[in-house]
Amino acid sequence: MSLVLTGLARLQPKFALNYGSDRNADLAGAILLVVLVFIASLLTYFGRGVRLLWQKSYAAWQQIVDRRQEAEEKQQAFDWRDNGIAFRLFWLLGYWVMMIILVSIQLLVSVGALEYILRLMH
Repeated sequence: MSLVLTGLARLQPKFALNYGSDRNADLAGAILLVVLVFIASLLTYFGRGVRLLWQKSYAAWQQIVDRRQEAEEKQQAFDWRDNGIAFRLFWLLGYWVMMIILVSIQLLVSVGALEYILRLMH
């Protein structure tokens, strides 16, 4: 946002040159700031989703560890094919896949926005 504000203050003269007139540059800068605020809120929302998925995957892993410890205390064999364990492993994998997707989206959107702003400035 600070790069856009420097462009609006005409400290980066190439920003205004992209739009032809001061009025068009001001309008484009205002629209760009609104878009950046929207992107920032979207990234915050995705970040919250990643934290939630991390908590869920940690809880699923802890349940698997607890079941394993219970089996060891009872001196029983621990079976990964047990329905409860397999179900939790399935969801653990699903949580990690969703986290990877959300983090990738965050990375691509933030780098794309930065690249667009840097193009406007130079």
